[in-house]
Parts: sequence; structure tokens; C-alpha cells
Amino acid sequence: MKRLFVVGLGPGGRDGMTLEAKKALEQSEVICGYTAYADLIREDYPEKEYLVSGMTKEVERCHMALLAAQGGKTTAMICSGDAGVYGMAGLVLSLAEKYPETEVVIVAGVTAALSGAARLGAPLMNDFAVISLSDLLTPKDVIEKRLRAAAAGDFSICLYNPSSKKRADYLSWACRIVSEYYAPDTPCGWVRMIGRQDEEKKTCTLQELTKEQVDMFTTVFIGSSRTSFQNGLLVTKRGYEKRVAVNRAGGKEKLRILLFGGTTEGRELAQRLLTLPVIFKVSVATSYGEEMLQELPQETILAGRMDRTQMEREMEKGYDLVIDATHPYAAEVSENIRQAAQQEQIRLLRVCRRASKVGSDCYWVQDAKEAAGLLQTLSGNVLLTTGSKELAAFEGVEKERLYVRVLPSKEALDLCEKAQIPHSHILALQGPFTTALNIALMEQYHIGILVTKDGGKKGGFLEKQEAARLQKAALVVIGRPTQEEGYSVEEAWNLVLESLYAKGGAVE
Repeated sequence: MKRLFVVGLGPGGRDGMTLEAKKALEQSEVICGYTAYADLIREDYPEKEYLVSGMTKEVERCHMALLAAQGGKTTAMICSGDAGVYGMAGLVLSLAEKYPETEVVIVAGVTAALSGAARLGAPLMNDFAVISLSDLLTPKDVIEKRLRAAAAGDFSICLYNPSSKKRADYLSWACRIVSEYYAPDTPCGWVRMIGRQDEEKKTCTLQELTKEQVDMFTTVFIGSSRTSFQNGLLVTKRGYEKRVAVNRAGGKEKLRILLFGGTTEGRELAQRLLTLPVIFKVSVATSYGEEMLQELPQETILAGRMDRTQMEREMEKGYDLVIDATHPYAAEVSENIRQAAQQEQIRLLRVCRRASKVGSDCYWVQDAKEAAGLLQTLSGNVLLTTGSKELAAFEGVEKERLYVRVLPSKEALDLCEKAQIPHSHILALQGPFTTALNIALMEQYHIGILVTKDGGKKGGFLEKQEAARLQKAALVVIGRPTQEEGYSVEEAWNLVLESLYAKGGAVE
């Protein structure tokens, strides 16, 4: 059988090469690759035939290797790190269809993200993203989207190809983007020439990293909110240290928590609270909100809307902590929670969604009334995705062009009936809604205008924004009623743990 190995050499030195990679090179008669990589192994395999070429000749090298294998010589196509991570594996497999008699074998290697992380400590212990800053094959605006997505998700980030002569400022550019999401003192580091004689490494903060001078031989690491410096190394917490048990020796009462939910953030926190030795209740306003908490014990759920007086009565039952994880547009509810907690002198944590970045290519309005007025000046069918509670504000919009997407609940459908929305124009659906699903609905009903609130990433705003852009539909965004400050889910969770420890919890 004619065979072509695609071999990842690891970070650079022979010690970083896997046993499988060494075996593949020993079996090969021909070694094909980038000149600099071939030079790394010539001394160890001097008897082999070498086929080499320079940068930007990747397609040519793949054909050279495939032709050598097809000619009956066992061949190895080499690349640094792992062949399947920014390596040659994908290109070889794509071209191999033209060489059906040749078997292609992908041999794993140690990529720079792993070898570099080991030099700096343990920065990738939790979820992480690997992003190349090279714009030879990926446009700069796409790289920016990926940086923002990783930072918004609080990933540890590993950057390949951070700088070059033509891209001398790309690392500082990337750091400025990440700095919009991460603190200036976020632990970072870089490693250059991993596994080679001239290896260098350095740890620093995100603020300091912005000024660092690096090159194509450098791999950069940016920690997350879980990363810290420990004995000069980067360590990202996996979560083991947060397994909490009751400190029975202390003999103290359990922490009591009242969580106002009904949102994605509220459900996530409720699920996490199940893992702790605490007493908690989750308040939701609707039967739909209760239905979404089916995995919780029934006794933990308080279903039904509460006014401020009812909130105070519930808080009088001895809660230590109140968490407001209600919707960013539920301003009145949040204010009632704040006043009730203040009256009962209970600590309040407000969980806030990060506001979306909205460009100049949309209509920005203050409320539903202004949105309805704007629709009178625009032509085309309208997809209203702002929920059922404010349908009355759109009474003046022609019903034949108005399609409303609401939750499949009796309350929502009753409000649609009250607003005299034709049944064929009611889209009673439960999210989440992907960009593709939004587009399908817009095409089905010939939508030219999409009206939405800024529900943030967890509220599906990005998918609606992208669908409107792709469909060339007008996007009308109702701004948030207030600009709030608060905590992310992760930050609120850490504060819950701190309260638990203070109450009498202990680490297992």
C-alpha cells in the first residue's frame, strides 16, 4: 500500500516529538516539508531523501509529497506542532482525492498551545480558545469576531502567529480588544522558540502584554477570570476547589438564598445552587418560567408575580442573600427587589447581561411606543420579537403586516387575542433561536423589518442581528430602560461561595 504520513513534529526539539511521530519518520523513505522544519530533523535522519520548499508553497509541497508516495516511496509530510492544528493535515486530505491509491495517515503531535502552556504553568485548565492572528488566510475582521467571542465567553485564550514584520501591531491590537472584557491585571504570558535552544518565556499582566514585542515563533497566553499567578506561574482554576461541604464542626445554620429568575442566568444559578448545602427559593413570574425549572424540587419554586409588599413578606423569612437575575428590561421588578432588600437589610446581588454592540446600521429607539411610531414610516412586513406584554403599544401598526413571535404560553396567547393579532400572524415558539431559524421565519413571512430588544448574547440578540443583516432587513432595537451595573453569573457565583464560607461552609 502506498502511504503518506502527515507528521506533527511537536514544538521543535526532538524531545517533544511523540513516539508515533518518530516511528513514522523512521519508516519513511522521503521527508517533505517547509525548509526550516526539515532542518530541525536532518541530523537525526540524514539518510532520508528530502523534498523542501519555502513559505506560501504549501499546496506545492502537498503535491510533491503525494506524488512521491504514489510513486511507491513511503513519505512523510512534516509540520511543526500538530498536523491538524494550523498544520498540513487538512490540505493533504483535500488534495488526496486525486491520489486514490495513496493511504494518508495523520500522526498527532504536541501543538504549541500545550507545550507552551506547560512552560508557563497550567493556564489551560478550564475551557480555552486557540486563535491565530495571521491574516494571510483569515480576514482581520473575522479574527476580531473570534477574539470578542472568546473574551465574551471568559475563555483562556492562546494566540498563534501573534506578530510579524507586516503585522507588528497585531498583538497590541488583540490585547486592546480583549481588554474590553478582561481586567488589566489578568495574568498572561508568552513562550518563544518552544523546545529549542533559544527558548524564552515571560509572564506578565494583560496591560503589560499590550507592549510586549513578539514574533511568529512566539505563542501567547491570556488567562481568564479564573486565572491567577501562583509562585510565578499561570494557574487557571478547574473548579475542584469549589466543592463545598457543610462544616459540621462549626454547627452553623445553612445559607438561605432568594433568587429572582425567569431568565437563562437565573436557571443557570438555580442549577448551581442545587450542588451546594444551602436553602434556596427561586421566584418566577409566570407558569412558563416555572415549567423551565422542572429539574428543581417543586418546594424550591415560588410561582407568580410579586409586588414590592409581597417581596418584603417573603424576605422576612430569614434570607441571608437576595439575587436579582431578572430580565434587563424588567426595570420595575428590579427596583421593587432593590427596595425590598434594602428595607429588610439583606445583601443584594444584581446579575446583569452585557449590553450588545449595536452599529449605526440599525434604528435605535427608547421604548415600544417610539418603535411603533417608527414602523409607521417604514414599509414591509414586521417581525416583532419583543414579547407579548407590550403588544398594546403597536396597536396603530397595520395588523396585516405585523407578525409577533411570543412564548407558547396561555398568558402570551391571551395578550395576542386582546391585541387582535390574526391567528395566522402569531408565532408561538420557544427559543433558543439560531440565526438560521430567524432567517427561515423571515423568508417564510417576507419580513422586511425586525423589531427586538437588546437581550444580550443569552437573549439571542446576536442571532437576530445577524439574520437581519443577511436578509437586508431593517433592524429596530428598543434600548434598555436603565444602564445598570452588576455582576456576571460567574462573579455572582463566586460571591455566593464567599457568603457560604462565611456562614460555615468548608472546602472538601
